Amino acid sequence: MDKTILELITKLTGAIKTKNQDLINIYALELTKRLYVQNDTYTFEETLAGFGYKQDDSRQITIEEYMRGRKKDD
Repeated sequence: MDKTILELITKLTGAIKTKNQDLINIYALELTKRLYVQNDTYTFEETLAGFGYKQDDSRQITIEEYMRGRKKDD
């Protein structure tokens, strides 16, 4: 197994122990991107959830909000 994957699993485990959902999401996404192979049994999203990923809809912004924020920074 790739050393990077083992490191991600270790970091994901640490994030789960400390209940840091932001880090869990980051490591779950990285692991899923590296390990997922399209198949008829599990979707990408199901695999992602299996690693503990949880989407926080309250933190989602629309494209319009994103663009307004960018204009302020420019």
